Amino acid sequence: MRKGNVLPVILSAGLLVGCSEIGMGPDAAACPPNAVIDWMDVLMVNGITYAADAEGLNDGNEEQGERIGEVKYSMDGHACSDHQLRNGDAAFLSTGTDIYEVAEYDPDFRVLAGGKVYQVQENQQAATISELV
Repeated sequence: MRKGNVLPVILSAGLLVGCSEIGMGPDAAACPPNAVIDWMDVLMVNGITYAADAEGLNDGNEEQGERIGEVKYSMDGHACSDHQLRNGDAAFLSTGTDIYEVAEYDPDFRVLAGGKVYQVQENQQAATISELV
């Protein structure tokens, strides 16, 4: 191979590697390969973060209210450990999963998604818990 052909070959190889689909999500460029992340079961809708792991929440007696949103991004297997939770994100729920109010509860306090009840974990608009119940 002549010396004049080496530079275009190297640049082409670099371009191909740079355009590969190693990562899958919006944060994939920063993800280390084969990283294992132990996510907490959370979701965010309307600027409120909810968690599903509170004791006694999922006894099967929750009545589904009105639909208030849907999961737009499933973090498990897609997001890096430094992912910042955004509206529509969920740790384990599939993209497209509907999110509902729980009857007799303010949706700022509890929501229902994927057959589980999620209770508020963080709400920047509320100063006290009494504002949510």
